[in-house]
Amino acid sequence: RLSFRYDGDDYRGFMTATDVLSAPAKPLPTVSQQVPARRGWSDIFPESPRPSERLALVMVWGTWSAHAPSALADLQRARAYFAEHDADVRVAMATEPGSLEPDITAMLTRYAIALPRLPLAPERLALTEAHNQNPTTLLFRDGQLVDRRMGAQSFAELRDWVAGQQLDR
Repeated sequence: RLSFRYDGDDYRGFMTATDVLSAPAKPLPTVSQQVPARRGWSDIFPESPRPSERLALVMVWGTWSAHAPSALADLQRARAYFAEHDADVRVAMATEPGSLEPDITAMLTRYAIALPRLPLAPERLALTEAHNQNPTTLLFRDGQLVDRRMGAQSFAELRDWVAGQQLDR
């Protein structure tokens, strides 16, 4: 038995499928999605001006992640911390393209999240490496992607991650 969430135009909710392993095996088509080793802000977020700050943290998340609310709250707390300490850090979020706008709005409202939001086009999701791990947080230095962390990051992890990058100047 397999249980999963399905979001389509015709139905949104949880589904259960039985006997899924009894279906005859079919080879999957091979799709090459090479991710370049070097990626910059303008490769991933070309619609958004490159931050003037030396460092930028962007969390890519989707409404289907049970960890998104706490990760967003910790990211928002980190943003406030960086502002209080005059850190040269921009903090923003981007939603994965499969999340529906009403669900995004509802989640942000419910958890009182007020972070700047960047547009992320479906064809650039692979560049974030967040297509199979949600949330994923990207760290840019001077407009270049220098690191990424998969999974929800706590406030302390975000604070220490940025502090480590500031020491690496």
